[in-house]
Amino acid sequence: MIDTKIALRARDSFDAYRSLEYEKFGGANNARSQEIIKRLRQLLWLIEQVISICQHSTDRNRQMLETQAEITVGDGLDLIEIHDRVELHTETFYWIAHRTAEVIRGMPGLKPFKARTRRT
Repeated sequence: MIDTKIALRARDSFDAYRSLEYEKFGGANNARSQEIIKRLRQLLWLIEQVISICQHSTDRNRQMLETQAEITVGDGLDLIEIHDRVELHTETFYWIAHRTAEVIRGMPGLKPFKARTRRT
């Protein structure tokens, strides 16, 4: 399952780096830092949205099973919409994560890194 702990740890780690970087370079990298902070906030929001969508879908499916409700065409269309929303958020997440990694690579004092990829 998706976990917000990783996103929160990334944000906290960047905050710690930013404090050290600011002492050394002053405000020279403020624009980059602000973009990274914004992107990390966006990534966390996307994770929270997907968790919420999945939880709502799980609760709804459980309720349908418990009441033995008949699945309608509308229910099927709702499931397709849920899938589409999760897919949209996932694609958006990867785009923002890629942009964030590019900006982070330009920050002074950080070692080069290669982001791990996942195929779903």
